[in-house]
Amino acid sequence: MRTSTLLDANGTFTVPFFHGTSSLFLPDIYRFGLGGQDVVKENGWVQAFVDLFEFADRQLHDQPLWIDNRHNLLPVVEQGLTCDGNRHNYQHGETYICPEERVAARYGFSEGCELLHYIKNLIHLLQLKTGSLDCLDVLPGPLVSILKSEYQPLLFQIDGLSFHEIATENGDDKMETLDRYEKIRGTGQTAVDLINWKLLKPISVERLSVRQL
Repeated sequence: MRTSTLLDANGTFTVPFFHGTSSLFLPDIYRFGLGGQDVVKENGWVQAFVDLFEFADRQLHDQPLWIDNRHNLLPVVEQGLTCDGNRHNYQHGETYICPEERVAARYGFSEGCELLHYIKNLIHLLQLKTGSLDCLDVLPGPLVSILKSEYQPLLFQIDGLSFHEIATENGDDKMETLDRYEKIRGTGQTAVDLINWKLLKPISVERLSVRQL
């Protein structure tokens, strides 16, 4: 393996990685580790968002505000499949970590997670424009219950991460991506495809430290 100033001789990162989340996921993280449970996929939240989006399409199709919002939300519906560049940034369900603390902190949502943030905002728009909450009828009951609460945004820190425990977000060569990241590290630049990494295996809670945001 080629060398990097961010790795020691054993292939262990010398810098910490971070993961922004919320207290909604704490029970699963303590039980299965970070990345050990795909809550989004197992609970069908992506499909729930698609159903809500289609409901909004029917109810608000001729309203200018929806036309603007629709354009911004469509990549989430399609999970980035028709997007170029940072298309993987629209996919939900995997566990991603980042060596940039301030970037990871952006993903600590009081709604629970980024996808639930989108869902809650769309519900608010529908309520504003239709004067009702009929849209909740298209969502699973357990999800509606989750949406009624707010959660504490959290930031997890992972020290001593191995190079073999992660993959690039978009499937690019790991070492080349790390080399490119080293060139922008500390410059203030934030290229999504260089700083977001996908966990390949769960990280046990013993290896994690956490603080509130």
